[in-house]
Amino acid sequence: SDVMFVSVAIMMRGSFEGDDAGFMVHHLAIIVTWYMALTQAKCRGFCIGPMMCEVTQPLLGLRYYMAKYKNFGLIFTINGITLLIMWWVFRIGGYVIVQGMSVVNSAGMIMEDPLRVLLVINWAIGGVLQVFWGVKILTAALRFLLPKKKDKTK
Repeated sequence: SDVMFVSVAIMMRGSFEGDDAGFMVHHLAIIVTWYMALTQAKCRGFCIGPMMCEVTQPLLGLRYYMAKYKNFGLIFTINGITLLIMWWVFRIGGYVIVQGMSVVNSAGMIMEDPLRVLLVINWAIGGVLQVFWGVKILTAALRFLLPKKKDKTK
């Protein structure tokens, strides 16, 4: 559903903005990976990590529209703090760290099957993007929550 929302927004604007390109590449890779994992009846256990990430999706969707239409005050702040916490717990902690330990522990089995190698490559790309976006969310939250320093040069 999020690919649909962003695709419609790109078509309406007539151009990519911000993270649109990374977002689309990431989600198209996920669609291909899910298709391969489900149709090949392999690596279904590997799909648990990516599924955990979807817990943040309602927060992301709500935030997208609140940011677009502005001025939601306390609800926007609560959404942002909840998103930040859940992003780091599920996407960084679950997907990147826990899934990463699973990949390391299964390295021998993974190397025997080209499909599993491709899944791990897609996981690694997804992991880099999760950390990148997690840092962006953290940076934005810190900018919002920390008091601004006063300019003493005046």
